Amino acid sequence: MPPGAVQATVGDKSTHFGRLLIGEELSHPERIWQRCWDSMVHSNRRGWQVIILGALDVACWDLYGQSLGKPIWELLGGVQRSEFQTRGQTRVSDVLPYCTIVSDAWDSPQMVRQQVERCERLLALGFRAFKVEPLMSTPERIVELVGAVRSALGPQPTLMVDVGYVFTDVPTAAWWRSDWSGSTSHFSKRHFQ
Repeated sequence: MPPGAVQATVGDKSTHFGRLLIGEELSHPERIWQRCWDSMVHSNRRGWQVIILGALDVACWDLYGQSLGKPIWELLGGVQRSEFQTRGQTRVSDVLPYCTIVSDAWDSPQMVRQQVERCERLLALGFRAFKVEPLMSTPERIVELVGAVRSALGPQPTLMVDVGYVFTDVPTAAWWRSDWSGSTSHFSKRHFQ
């Protein structure tokens, strides 16, 4: 998300969300979210404002939980299990959080450089799984990015690729995937016909 979009929407009391949030008591995050949501009725509730509202909602719940000394999952109703889910099926070790890597540029050497640098910084912070997003890129650029990221991360971290609907069928995707020479990567965001 462009920093300018955030600053223009949340920066201070003169901004849209600033007017709604600054000075508010964080005793009811649902009420705050509803007030912000209702304020966007004339903007069709799309675009940057909705994305920013999601981040603000998480921040409000986090601050509210900190003020009460309770984890957010507990404030939202505790652990939930479906009737089909047993405790044996839920192992923390099976969950591998990942980070999504995006760029300020698309389909360019700058995009490759930015995503590689961001992956390297996050790897140094302890992340073990990454999803790169070479959206609006050619298949050749996707292959370049995957190779560069895998080279930078080494063989261990999980690497996923959001190909952004570039491939329209399985044989084409499989052909390009075979060009990722020795790179263990996974597609995402593509439903093949």
